[in-house]
Amino acid sequence: MYKVYNTEGYFVNNFKNYFSKLDYHLSLPKLNTLSHFLPAIIRAENITTLDISKVFHCDSFILNIESIKKKLWRFLNNPTFKGIDLFNSFIKSVINDINVLKHNKLFVCFDHMFVRNNFVVLMFSLKVNNQSIPIYFRCDKTKSNRHCEIDELTKKNLFSEKVIFESIDYVINLLSPLNSQIIFLADRWFCNLKLMKHIHDNDAFFAIRAKVNSSISFLIYDKKEGHNIYKNFSDLPI
Repeated sequence: MYKVYNTEGYFVNNFKNYFSKLDYHLSLPKLNTLSHFLPAIIRAENITTLDISKVFHCDSFILNIESIKKKLWRFLNNPTFKGIDLFNSFIKSVINDINVLKHNKLFVCFDHMFVRNNFVVLMFSLKVNNQSIPIYFRCDKTKSNRHCEIDELTKKNLFSEKVIFESIDYVINLLSPLNSQIIFLADRWFCNLKLMKHIHDNDAFFAIRAKVNSSISFLIYDKKEGHNIYKNFSDLPI
């Protein structure tokens, strides 16, 4: 019930204290704007600059919505502000605070996600009980930088083995302080022997769905033959 009585200033000050301890350095003006920006996002009807501006309150004397919109636009488009680096720093802080693990195992789901026809994201999420939290993602910009459509080169890049392998390496390194078994979960699109070998070579494990007509074969003991023989997935009973 104590949360009912907390003011916005309480949350803003706590956000400032938390972000100031991250290894991603924010200047004082950026730290101040970000700390007020987050409560405004929670209160806003939609996540647009206009709606956020309507409920944005800060310590300055800016009261005009149009002025606040420009302030937020400058903050989000400032070339010295790296939002993804801030996110990665925040996730590292969260992971370093984890001290209790069930069965000493970490389940990481990864997949490509589309937002209508605008852009594509390669997302890695850590399973926590019945929920999952995003811990790493890749989302390349289109040539126009407006996400009007998915750029073919961008799509190929995010679906390439190079990007997927680099992302897996990053996630394994990110979770390494927990000294736990990492198990990657993925859909049948990722049923790729090179990918499986890459995960295995990095001392991690995988559970990946496969198509029945997959070209992958496996060794299994055959009672009639009396020894192991190679079979296809289609030979397995349902």
